[in-house]
Amino acid sequence: MKEFISLFIAYGFVLVTVVLLLFAIALFLLSFIENIFLNIFKDRFFNRLPFTRTKAVYRKILLSQFAYYQKLNARDRVKFEKRVVYFIRRNRFYARGMPEVTTEMKVLIASSAVQLTFGLPALYFPLFNRILVYPNDYYSEIYKRYHKGEVNPRHKTIVLSWNNFLGGYKSANDGINLGIHEMAHALELENMMINQEYNFLDWEAHKNWIYLARDEMQKIKNGMPHFFRPYAGVNRQEFFAVCMENFFERPEGFKAALPELYHYTARMLNQDPLKGRVERHVAA
Repeated sequence: MKEFISLFIAYGFVLVTVVLLLFAIALFLLSFIENIFLNIFKDRFFNRLPFTRTKAVYRKILLSQFAYYQKLNARDRVKFEKRVVYFIRRNRFYARGMPEVTTEMKVLIASSAVQLTFGLPALYFPLFNRILVYPNDYYSEIYKRYHKGEVNPRHKTIVLSWNNFLGGYKSANDGINLGIHEMAHALELENMMINQEYNFLDWEAHKNWIYLARDEMQKIKNGMPHFFRPYAGVNRQEFFAVCMENFFERPEGFKAALPELYHYTARMLNQDPLKGRVERHVAA
């Protein structure tokens, strides 16, 4: 009898393990198929989804608080709204040290990503799916120091401090914008990592941009006169992020000081703030 019970328990354990394993495989396959479907059909499918009620709430926030959106024509505003809706739907937002991540916060955070990628085919950063929001500077357990924001592809996480995020858009011409800065890090990582969204930046423009960026970084390190703030000289990733901040916040000065670098930045992003439009039509 004891042998029978032991055998029954053993078979039961194996059966439960197999069922759990099959369930995990099924979830993985469903997620994989969903990502493939969205990558291939997202523009066609997404354009047909009814967002009337949601978009009305988001539109009110964008019209009152997001200058980039306010400058768009009617057609581009619709495209911008759809991208914001989808970005919010595919990410999970977590409040840290604050009651909640409000709808307003979600819309503005999503808008910073959409602003950066608006000239490109629809991009939604599949490398990331968690956004943590702190009220102020926070202590990073990974880097062991206080941060304003960071991206962590290993944990699929983008971290932002809300007061610093808001400050970036309130001071709209100082070349410091936390939202654009952290989304630029996410954008560059997405371009490098092989997934359903990668290698989307114009290859030739990116190559020339890297060449010019090295020269500017060297000037910063050597203490020579330069346009960007010193933090851009830390490494190429920080130079990329600081470059994007200045591209949107100080385009006139950027182009006057570094016309070639500005040109290739505009080509990479397929948009030019000085022209007030994307360079060519791209799908929503």
